[in-house]
Amino acid sequence: MDNEISKMFENAGIKPLCQIPDNYCGMKNIYADFTTEKQLELIKWLIRNKRLFIRKADYSSNFYMDITYNRCNGVDNPKFESCLASLMNDIWQSLTNREKDEIRNILNA
Repeated sequence: MDNEISKMFENAGIKPLCQIPDNYCGMKNIYADFTTEKQLELIKWLIRNKRLFIRKADYSSNFYMDITYNRCNGVDNPKFESCLASLMNDIWQSLTNREKDEIRNILNA
């Protein structure tokens, strides 16, 4: 599993499904899949909470997403799910307890 995704589950306090031995770090946590459904629910949550904006550009017939945080810390990452997890990790400390609970509920679904 991607490091950003694992970190997101850890930030949310989600317990791993299991742990397996790892030659590099001792034990590796295995979490539930970061499914498309969970990703979509996080995107909807981000939009409802005004942390992600999707709009049609005036100069183009294309739509684009405008994220108000540096979700990949200046590093190109072609994996959308990793960038989404990175965004969640970046904003985690600024969330209220209620917002953190909402995110936990999405990730536990």
